[in-house]
Amino acid sequence: MRSKILEEMSKEEFNEKIGRSLSQVLSGQSLEADDFLEKLTIEIAEAEENEQQEIWSELEKLSDEDLTTSQTHGFKAIIAMRVMQKQAEKNGLSGMTLEEINAEIDAARREKDC
Repeated sequence: MRSKILEEMSKEEFNEKIGRSLSQVLSGQSLEADDFLEKLTIEIAEAEENEQQEIWSELEKLSDEDLTTSQTHGFKAIIAMRVMQKQAEKNGLSGMTLEEINAEIDAARREKDC
């Protein structure tokens, strides 16, 4: 599956959008619902696992050598975090408290040890 969002833009447009999205996130601004980063996040979150890998590969190919490694890693980290948030919301897990999360981890470890 090719990303519909990524296939519609040039490398220059992609890198300009990365820069704008990173600036918004780093300055604490909220992203608009129609923002490039938000659309890409939703697309990845809704894709099957093998399709997600293809989209990540497309992101790698489009990343510009003008971007620093830390900018590229930062952008990918932001997308990954937002994808996990969307998947947690979809699966009804976004409202879990830290205590509930830790209890689930402990239970999984105990089950693994048995």
